[in-house]
Amino acid sequence: MGSSNINVSNNVFFNFRPIGLGVQKSRNCTVDNNIVGGIVDRTTVEAGDGVVDKAGGISICAYQEGDECPDMFVRNNIIAGAVYGGLVMAGHDCGDTSGRYGGNVAHSIHGIKSGNGLNMKNAPSQTECTEFSDFKAYKCYYQGAFGYPKAKRVIF
Repeated sequence: MGSSNINVSNNVFFNFRPIGLGVQKSRNCTVDNNIVGGIVDRTTVEAGDGVVDKAGGISICAYQEGDECPDMFVRNNIIAGAVYGGLVMAGHDCGDTSGRYGGNVAHSIHGIKSGNGLNMKNAPSQTECTEFSDFKAYKCYYQGAFGYPKAKRVIF
């Protein structure tokens, strides 16, 4: 496991490629009240058109299949003008009313391969039920929320 107990709050992340704010292999981190925008595609990928580059406004433990970041708090963030997905992350446990993922807004999300406000990733520990609630999306190229978790039950 990587870092622990990190607080990323009250910041502006603007004009980055291909990720605005990324957290990987970490636990007990808070990403709260940030503005992330102007995130564009990388121009240096040489793998060809068939590859989907890792991209997004806020990416939480979404780079490699099977990674999990326990005890995360991602709330009250605004993601505006990003490629691929506004939020790219797994959902929380069903019935969790702590607000750990609440109050996030994604808009003007675009891209060739995707353009979703939320790309809900799979979390291996969530086999029965996963949920993503209190999320708003508008002006997205494709869906406001898109998910492919492997849980038996998915709640938006």
